[in-house]
Amino acid sequence: MSYPFEGDWTLIPELSHCDEGAPPASGRYRISVEGRELTLLIDWEDADGAAHHVAFTGLADGAVREAGEEGMKASFHIKDDCQLISHAYNSGLEVSYAHRRASRDGTILNVLQFHNRPDGTRSMRLQTYRRTQS
Repeated sequence: MSYPFEGDWTLIPELSHCDEGAPPASGRYRISVEGRELTLLIDWEDADGAAHHVAFTGLADGAVREAGEEGMKASFHIKDDCQLISHAYNSGLEVSYAHRRASRDGTILNVLQFHNRPDGTRSMRLQTYRRTQS
């Protein structure tokens, strides 16, 4: 691992907040970097007990590229080794922004996400993770 945000993370639900709805009951986050290529795997159980999974890849060079479903694009940027920032776009409009910041010692990861709605409002999620012990 060359970045403090790389690795396997376990959600700390009591330190996670959503401005709408309840935060996940549990979650796992895996971030890996090989060269400039990122892989992010996220699994979580929502407050009602339903399981969810999302996986995506990208290049950490700030360029906007095709990603996911038709019309979707994304960009990724590594800032000062501890921060990974992404933007997602649908039909040219930014639909989400995520700022992942690891503590310098690599023990804690905060993920701040904003989701923009078509009506101009936005929602926010803050999730805090602890490095998973092997």
